[in-house]
Amino acid sequence: MTIGVFSVIQDGMYIRRTTIKSKKDGETYFTHRLVESVRVGNKVKQRTIINLGKNFP
Repeated sequence: MTIGVFSVIQDGMYIRRTTIKSKKDGETYFTHRLVESVRVGNKVKQRTIINLGKNFP
């Protein structure tokens, strides 16, 4: 459980920092996403719940 930006982040959820390269000018920047890990059969897959954007602390 986390208090602050999110009132509750359940087990299997985490914030992922993703590197993005701009198509416009080639600039590299980071975005943040809330991701949930989900078991499908015998595999674990990640699903993006919400894109928090590049200005997330």
